[in-house]
Amino acid sequence: MPQIYVEKRILDWQRITGVAIAVLIVTAIVVFAAVLNAQKPDTKAATKAIILNAQDKAFSNDYDGAITLLKAQLKSASTDEEKLSIHTAIGSNYESKKDFQSALAEFKQSQAIAHTYGTDMSVARAAEEAADNATALANYRLCYQGIKDGTYKGHYGDLSEVQVAITRVGGTP
Repeated sequence: MPQIYVEKRILDWQRITGVAIAVLIVTAIVVFAAVLNAQKPDTKAATKAIILNAQDKAFSNDYDGAITLLKAQLKSASTDEEKLSIHTAIGSNYESKKDFQSALAEFKQSQAIAHTYGTDMSVARAAEEAADNATALANYRLCYQGIKDGTYKGHYGDLSEVQVAITRVGGTP
């Protein structure tokens, strides 16, 4: 009988040891994953800081400096939200420089990431300034339709402005 008791204790000890080893392995994996994630830079915070710095440059009419900062940050941006914000900011700086072709290209990059009232309106506005009435009309119509069907909630007050813009570029609402 004592031999059975000893064998049972040995089996219990082996199970406990196996569970302990499994827990240690899982813990090591979790810690390793946390270390890897901790080593990734927080690009959102960096992007926000760069955009604020670029805004300061733009307020000083240093649009080229702002664009340079933003383009450098675009290379390390890791989320679509960051890329959308950066492309929009670059487009706005080009727009301020009256470089409407470059502004249009940046706003189209924003629009490729997210179709919103803001991106559609930015593309339309830059296209109109660049004398690309077909693109302007198409995007003003996207804004108009989005307002009418409720996709762009909160912009109903812009409806008359969008209708005037559609007419201005040769279309009918």
